[in-house]
Amino acid sequence: MILKNKNYIALSSSVFVSNVGNGLNNIILGKVLYDKTGNIYSFGIMFVVEHLFNLLLGAWSGFFVDRNNSRGICIFSDFSRGGIIILTTMVYFYSDNYIWIIIGVLFNNLIKPFNRAAAFSLPVELFSLDNLFKFNVWMNIALQSGYLIGASLVYPLLKYGGTYFAFYINGISYLLSAFFISQTFLIREAKSVEKLASNEKIISLFFKEWLHILNFLRGSREVVLLALLSSVGFLVITIFNLLLVPIVEKNFNSDQRWLSYLEVIFALGTIASGYLIKFKLDFKKFLIFNLASCVCILFWFVLLKYNANQFLISTFVFIIALLLSIHISSAFTLIQQKVLIEKLGKFSTVKRNIHSLIITVTVLILTSGSRLTALSPIDLSIVLFLIIIAFSIYILYKVDHYVSSPH
Repeated sequence: MILKNKNYIALSSSVFVSNVGNGLNNIILGKVLYDKTGNIYSFGIMFVVEHLFNLLLGAWSGFFVDRNNSRGICIFSDFSRGGIIILTTMVYFYSDNYIWIIIGVLFNNLIKPFNRAAAFSLPVELFSLDNLFKFNVWMNIALQSGYLIGASLVYPLLKYGGTYFAFYINGISYLLSAFFISQTFLIREAKSVEKLASNEKIISLFFKEWLHILNFLRGSREVVLLALLSSVGFLVITIFNLLLVPIVEKNFNSDQRWLSYLEVIFALGTIASGYLIKFKLDFKKFLIFNLASCVCILFWFVLLKYNANQFLISTFVFIIALLLSIHISSAFTLIQQKVLIEKLGKFSTVKRNIHSLIITVTVLILTSGSRLTALSPIDLSIVLFLIIIAFSIYILYKVDHYVSSPH
């Protein structure tokens, strides 16, 4: 039973506590920037900067993770992020200049590519391949449960406390995350790679290994499609966070309690997905969930555009979260099962770079497109998901041409 596995308990605790802080931070950071500027553009820029860091540092982070201990990298990166966020929040508290919070976020984004590459590789070192799907689903539940707790604290903090406390909690949560990861133990040898002897050898091996990855991708269309389509889930989460404040302003009569309510509903939908995993995972089922998710998301944007009642909007948030949880967990599991452990760090970089490019372009379109055209961000989101649905239907129709054997 995976819920009794010591590695699962330690790693899920790490994911849970770090996302209590993230749940607070993401909403309140958006609220602070929206209040300071009166629009979503500055918050959108923060998303763009995060994904630019992924693009710039991703290749080296994947190479570094594949040659080092994923567990150690996760511990060091979480400890470093927690310390820096606490320090910058202290300066922000005494100076009341929100630029210090942005500095903390930028440092977080600098470390994040290494942390994410290591976190993607780590489960294969801690769990058997047969348990990966259940692990990914339940780990996503731990993530959203933490986010739920964090999001539920937003309204009382805004009303009775202050934004400073939320940023402190985020920093402390990373320190606790590092502690819990330190309690895990490896069940297999992490990596069997050649040791580095000189700077010239590092550069030579860097290009050699990435050339090998590119050759691997050319022969594995299924894995490339998994990386591409898995970006849908992260794209929706980005759009949801980006538009959350204006959605509450327009569709929920500026009632700030809905900043927490909608995040809590999303988290509950994710938690519910853990009790619905009763099927054997394969690529075609993933494509079906991808298409179902996209159709529900499109309908949700239509509801927002025409200012449907709050109950209907909230119900679709729950359904979308449930489908996306299965969607993301399925994609990650299929990739982890098909890519050798020595390649997982670099492939995580490929996956993250695909996500970053798609999300960066989308955020720029949503934040700038409404200025250049008569379309609102909601209108642009509707157009975007019509295109994604058409592409998903085509891939599902051609599914037999894209299935490949494990590499």
